[in-house]
Amino acid sequence: MSILRTTALLLFALFLLAPARAHAGAWVPEPGSGYVKLWSKWLYGFGYHDGDDNTIDYGAYHELFLATYGEYGVLPGLALTWQLDLARAAWLEDPRDSESESHVTVGDPRLGARVQLLSEGRFALAGELSALAPLANDDPLQEFVYADGTVAGQLRLGAGVWELGAGLGAGLGFDGWYTQAGAGYLLRTDGFDDVVQLSVEGGGDIVTDVGARLRVVGHLPIEASDAPYVDNPAGIGNGVSYLGFALEADYQLVDGFYLGLTLEGGLGLIRRQTGGPVFALYGAHAF
Repeated sequence: MSILRTTALLLFALFLLAPARAHAGAWVPEPGSGYVKLWSKWLYGFGYHDGDDNTIDYGAYHELFLATYGEYGVLPGLALTWQLDLARAAWLEDPRDSESESHVTVGDPRLGARVQLLSEGRFALAGELSALAPLANDDPLQEFVYADGTVAGQLRLGAGVWELGAGLGAGLGFDGWYTQAGAGYLLRTDGFDDVVQLSVEGGGDIVTDVGARLRVVGHLPIEASDAPYVDNPAGIGNGVSYLGFALEADYQLVDGFYLGLTLEGGLGLIRRQTGGPVFALYGAHAF
């Protein structure tokens, strides 16, 4: 194990800095309270970013995912969390014959627990532990081919490895708006690179019943892997990295029920995944 990897593991284990998600939360809901979200996201893929910082043309690629997330307060200062892609669907074109194939699988469930470490005035600090089980189909589904006919890799919709992590989120809440930051470490099995995850987020009320937030996230692997890297337009696998953003806005239909839109995109450090915007439509309920 490299010195870099060992040092990172010790530091993040000491401070519980390994997130269940890049946007680990700073607040824990009260017992009996919580939040649930159901969304569908669509990716229009173009311009594959390989591991050497090249952007390469390939055939058409699209994704449609249906996912859910939730958190529920079970004890004072303790909440359970989950996240699951209910379905992952992808369509990939082979530029050699202009034919597209479709593929569908269930996603990987992630379960976690969040603990309120500190809540003082406007400041909150929480730690989170989680585990992801590899239920998605990780078999090679289709050859991934560049526009010039070169076979680059394989389309896969599952990584096939366990992920264990914990996270730390710190936030400030004000009248009508908030800001928070998270950092963490994902320990991955089967020789996959471990991953450092970082996030900064802020948002609040725009007008009555309308809110918006902006999140910037980083997904940064520690390259000490025993497992091979595979070029995969889905960006699911070993050695994937990115710095990205999510811009989100929602409208409160009735008390506690929200309908929203999300736009996601890459800012840099994009490796081993397709480029292209991601659009999502979601419904959420805070109770």
